[in-house]
Amino acid sequence: YWAEVDAATSGDDGEQVTVPRERAIYRGGTGTYSSVKGNGLLMLTSNRLLFRKITGGEIEVATADICGAHRAKTFQGAVVGNREHLVVETCSGPEVAFFVDDLEGWIERLDGVKNR
Repeated sequence: YWAEVDAATSGDDGEQVTVPRERAIYRGGTGTYSSVKGNGLLMLTSNRLLFRKITGGEIEVATADICGAHRAKTFQGAVVGNREHLVVETCSGPEVAFFVDDLEGWIERLDGVKNR
């Protein structure tokens, strides 16, 4: 999977890496997005937000469908200690949530996507 992503983002024209792969925890999604949580890697490119679970499940959100992001103590009724969720808002309605190390950085980057 990541080899294909690397190939798609390696050229000067086309899809560009905005945020390289980093560890994250998928906290579920609404609508058609999977509700199955899991550890994995999160990446943002010029075309999409990608997450792949260690167990193989994939979550993909087109950047054209990202309307913004916000922090939330709870997501779908779940609270985990003092952690806050990164909630990605899609223009089509559903949301997906992650635990990330740099919450403010991700919110800023994803809010920047909607302004392109």
